[in-house]
Amino acid sequence: MTADAQIIHPASNAFRRMGAVLTRVSAAYGGALVPVTITAVAAFLRFWRLGHPHSIVPLDETYYAPNSFGYLCHGSDMGFKANAPHTCDGLEPVFAVHPPVGKLLIAVGIKIFGYRPFGWRFVPALVGSLSVLVIYLIGRRLWEKRWAAAAAAILLGVEGLQFVQSRLAMLDIFVSFFILLGVLLILEDRARAPTSKGVRWWRLASGVSFGLAVGSKWSALFVLPVVAAVVLAWETIKFRDAREAADVAQAEIGSGEVAAPPRSPRRRTLALQMVIILITFSVVPLIVYVATYTPWFLSTKRYVPPRCNNTMVVGRVTKSVPKAGLDLWLCDQKEIADYHQNLKSTDLNGKPILPYVSKAWSWPWISRPASHFYRRYCAPGGGAQPCAAGQELRDEEVLGLPNPLIWWTAFFVALPACLYWIVKRDETAGLLVILLAPLVLPWFVTSRPLFMFYMAPASPFLVLMVVHALQKWELRAAAVWFVALSIALFGYFYPVLAAYPIPSTGTLGWQSRIWFGHGRLFNRTIGDCTSKGIKILCWI
Repeated sequence: MTADAQIIHPASNAFRRMGAVLTRVSAAYGGALVPVTITAVAAFLRFWRLGHPHSIVPLDETYYAPNSFGYLCHGSDMGFKANAPHTCDGLEPVFAVHPPVGKLLIAVGIKIFGYRPFGWRFVPALVGSLSVLVIYLIGRRLWEKRWAAAAAAILLGVEGLQFVQSRLAMLDIFVSFFILLGVLLILEDRARAPTSKGVRWWRLASGVSFGLAVGSKWSALFVLPVVAAVVLAWETIKFRDAREAADVAQAEIGSGEVAAPPRSPRRRTLALQMVIILITFSVVPLIVYVATYTPWFLSTKRYVPPRCNNTMVVGRVTKSVPKAGLDLWLCDQKEIADYHQNLKSTDLNGKPILPYVSKAWSWPWISRPASHFYRRYCAPGGGAQPCAAGQELRDEEVLGLPNPLIWWTAFFVALPACLYWIVKRDETAGLLVILLAPLVLPWFVTSRPLFMFYMAPASPFLVLMVVHALQKWELRAAAVWFVALSIALFGYFYPVLAAYPIPSTGTLGWQSRIWFGHGRLFNRTIGDCTSKGIKILCWI
């Protein structure tokens, strides 16, 4: 044996030992390694440069950041007085148009990191990252193939609308997370039901999760009856199958094949379960919803709507006295409902009341993503236009833009396929379509202003549909390419999702990424950005 061989041999043994260790670790923790790694990468993407932009993002941090700070200072929604310092002393009560859960959670980040961009965006980024883990776990319950669950997690991690909502102090990411978590919990309950005795804790926890979703935004209300119907159907099927199994076993007793048949479940058992399910998805969410208002009930500086005052005559003087307790809360809830009911998308001339109002039926082709933040300046130096010699024009934008590959595949390929598979009794396809419906269809019948980021809670189910189609068609190789292209497209659009400074023009400039508004086809600009009405094809 040569000297060189003696030197190399110990190292090769070390590598083999290391490989053996890694193999054992992978075998022991492989089930957790994949989702944890994907979640960690998604979290890195969301937390990197989270403090940029370094100020309030106009749409819609303008409201929710100070509202959340108000809960820390006074236990209810607050806004800053004009020219007041950004301290508790500078706050005044404001009318809250949404329930408190999302704002309470945003307040946690402000409490830890202070009233600054990273502070008010911390919890949304954390919740957005956890959503990636939750959708992986949902995938493991829906499909046998582990790669399908991993694909769903990766795709949600690079889904642009989810990504943007994860990096802003807004409420839609909380609605999305709690609905997704509730779905995971009912799937977990169903999987454990055959061996479950006593209280169905997973199902009860799902009721709590859906209550927190409603406590973030009322739009989650539409999901509750749908989920209740799904769980009722599952319980009915379980009862029917148990009855049939008992009947078959009873018939086989005479042949000696079965010594002691299983007991046939009684109808009152099913009736009891139905009552429990209805309570779980109605009473439990209501209790949770009311409980989230605890800081509001305890606050002494909450806003009282004008119509929530009682008129009293003291002596000869008429005084206006605020209602109190539950009476005031019910009045406040009615005021919130009236506010949303009376909102209109356009003025009397047909002009949108806000620039980024869109129509729900145009969302499938990514008609009008909302620009939450936009800044154009000359670099270096950051000055205004016109740029001096040696400077170039740069743009920064936070555009609520879905990943086009995921979005278009979901709406124009996966959704039609799932609708077809429902006819073929594909249970998973049916579940995904049923869960998507209450997150999309209600927006078609409302006259209030709509923004494309309202689709954030629906985007995880669009991702699940895409993956379901890929795994049902057994397109594992195609799935790898699809995920890779989705990641590449996310990287391409990243600058306009995260306000990363890029040149205004050029091959990789801002304009090249605004396909509808600056893109050209047959020498004509694509889109209707010059329209004075609600635009249906404009990314500017």
